[in-house]
Amino acid sequence: MLTDKDNLLRRLHALRSEHRDLDTVIARITEHSPLDQLQIQRLKKRKLGLKDEIAWLESRLIPDRTALINPRLVSLWAAGQTGP
Repeated sequence: MLTDKDNLLRRLHALRSEHRDLDTVIARITEHSPLDQLQIQRLKKRKLGLKDEIAWLESRLIPDRTALINPRLVSLWAAGQTGP
């Protein structure tokens, strides 16, 4: 059975793939004339939305940096000490 993490990773992979595909589509459209500015604007807006969703998923998958720090060092820092 898939875990939530597996589902998030699948979704992240799909979003990154779509983001790359939009790069290709936008590049091809801008190479041909006449330019359809409205279509390009919509594609770029979709690409930005994908970027935001990718960042959100990555933040859910990557642990907070402070959680990776040695708890003893955090308590020393909070107490105003510089080291052990």
